[in-house]
Order: sequence, then structure tokens, then C-alpha cells
Amino acid sequence: MQTNTPQIRFKGFKEPWEIRKLGEIGTCQSGIGFPEAEQGGQEGIPFFKVSDMNIDGNENELRHSNNYVTQEQIERKKWKPITEVPAIFFAKVGAAVMLNRKRLVKTHFLLDNNTMAYKFSDGWNANFGKALFDTIDLTALVQVGALPSYNAGDVENIEIPIPNLAEQQKIGELFGNFDNLINLYGRKCESLKKIKKAMLYKMFPQNGESTPQIRFKGFTEPWEIRKLGEILQYEQPTPYIVKSTDYDDKFKTPVLTAGQSFILGYTNEIDGIKNASPKNPVIIFDDFTTSSHYVNFPFKIKSSAMKLLTLKNSSDNIYYAQSILENLNYIPMNHERHWISTFSNFDILIPEPEEQQKIGEYFANLDRLIMLHDKKIQKLKSIKTALLNKAFAK
Repeated sequence: MQTNTPQIRFKGFKEPWEIRKLGEIGTCQSGIGFPEAEQGGQEGIPFFKVSDMNIDGNENELRHSNNYVTQEQIERKKWKPITEVPAIFFAKVGAAVMLNRKRLVKTHFLLDNNTMAYKFSDGWNANFGKALFDTIDLTALVQVGALPSYNAGDVENIEIPIPNLAEQQKIGELFGNFDNLINLYGRKCESLKKIKKAMLYKMFPQNGESTPQIRFKGFTEPWEIRKLGEILQYEQPTPYIVKSTDYDDKFKTPVLTAGQSFILGYTNEIDGIKNASPKNPVIIFDDFTTSSHYVNFPFKIKSSAMKLLTLKNSSDNIYYAQSILENLNYIPMNHERHWISTFSNFDILIPEPEEQQKIGEYFANLDRLIMLHDKKIQKLKSIKTALLNKAFAK
């Protein structure tokens, strides 16, 4: 039988790894059709969907669900729960397939019919199995069609190299520790985001009030009604649009979007750079989606669908203004530009500059903590990916 060995190994292991098909050492089981109207149970066996893969920022192991299925439902519908656990859960149909995400489940469970679980046979280390699946590109199995998809036979036919159980346990412990750290920082990051959301509500006036629920000591004056366009002025992005999308991390200038991805890549273009800095920060505002980001470093941008916002009056605080934008309860309903026609005309409540400064500093510090945790997560993921490439035989 064919064998192989990884680039790096734990001390004491020399035997070559054995090449096996996944179908020889475990089996796949697809999910079930479960009508939305019958979901939402509070007790029984957890029923997982693709959306459950990111609960509480936990990217590696599924511990709980918002849906449970009772034993009565299982018997009536003749469903077969997945009891051979730990198991690996992943999408098999739809856009989520292309994300190539896998999760470890350690309790009996059920899945929806757009997902699939791989169940190892006895004598396998669970964390090794999860790490093994992290090295497998399931998108390579995708069949051409209206929706990305693959079937159980495709997965079971994948050939993988495997070591003996003792080496599995060592490898599993290593990557289990990485996953635990990633999960820890993920939960901390999510906790900080929840704190920020709560404080955005409590530190800004609500429901017709002229003062917020929580204020810094020494401030008692009611807030003043102003138009958002009286606080922030805009600049068109045309001079700063990147010409080439030939991005590379070795280049210096980031290319930004106001969306969730924020930094799209780095360009070597030297003309048309917006020279933002800590002393001259900018808010980039997506004129269509209304999402925004505070920026205090030089950049270029990807799209003309943005406005660059700065303060009209230097006595105001721009991070306070960014917090206003985050706190606005506005959902775009049409694909149209919003700054001039809508946002600049919003009535907002604004305190004196000293109170603005305190509020701006508070949310700036929260955002720095969130960013710090996110950077740690990304660094751990990068180290883990590099080790996966070297600790598993090809």
C-alpha cells in the first residue's frame, strides 16, 4: 500500500504514513429536510444549520444550537440522528460550499439537508480528524450546476495519508490547542462587540430624550440638535481610486472598501494616495450600503461608490462622528446614493466638544481592543495554516 511522510514530525515517530480513502475509515451522512415552521425547539437533540457554524465566534467546534428536535419528532419522522461522534460537519449544497468550512461536533445531532457530516470509525483522535479535514479542499469536488454541490461518494473517495493513533494524538493535541486559542480570542472579540453595541445605545440619547442614559462625570448640559451635514463635509473619491487590482502584501499602500472586508489588498501605485493620518483622519462612507470605517493612515480606494468624510469644525471629534454613523438605525432599501440626499439631512444630537472627546476616546479604545483580538486571531490562523501544510503528509 502507498505511504508518505510529512515535512515535520514529533520526536520518536519515523514510520511512513498510510494512504487510505476516507470511505475506508469512516462514512458520510447527509442532513434531513426540516420545515422552518417546525424548527425552534428548546429541548432534545440539537439541529444544526450552516448558520450555526459561527455561533459566538466559535469557528472550530459546534457546542450548541438555537434549534432542538424532540424524541417524539425523531420517531414520528423516522429520522436517524448522527450518534457516531465526534464528527465533522460541512456544507454540501449552496454558496456556503465555497467557504470550505468544517466544524467539529461532539454531541449527538441532526443536520439540515444542505449539509453533511463525516463520521470517523472507532480509534480516531477527534482533534486530528478536524485538523485533517482542514487540509482538505472540498471546493475541488464541486460539480457544475445552478448551485455548488458535491455528494457523499465524492468525499468518501478522497485519498488521505494517516499516521498511527499515537502520532494522531500528538498532532491532534497541537491543533486542538490552536483551535482553543482561536476560539478564546473569538469569544473575547464577540464579547467586546456586544459591549460596544450596548454602550452605543446607552451613551447616545434615545426615544426623543436630549441626554443619554450614561454620561461621563461632570457633564450635565442637554445635547444640541444639528444636521449631520453640519458636522461632516464630504469629498468625492475620484482622485484616489486604484487603477490596478494587481495587489500584493509586499506593497505599501492599502486599498480600502467601506464594507466588511475593509482592506482589499496592497498596491504599489504612488499617485493619488489619500494621506490620512492620526492628526488628519477620514471616515470612508459607502454611498450605497451606508457602511463606514474610521481611517488614520494613507490609502487608496477601490470604488467610486464612496464619500470621504471629514469634520467641518476642528473643535468636534471625528471618532464621535463615526460613532454617530454606527448608531444610526437606518437600513438602505434601494440601490441609490445616500449621503447628500439622506444622511447629511439627518437630525442628530451632539454634546459640547469636551464630552464628544470623552465619548470618542471611549469607543476608539473599544475598537482598538476589538482590532487587537482580531489580529491575534488572524495571526494564530496564519501560523496554524503554515503548520498544517508541514505537519500532514501530502
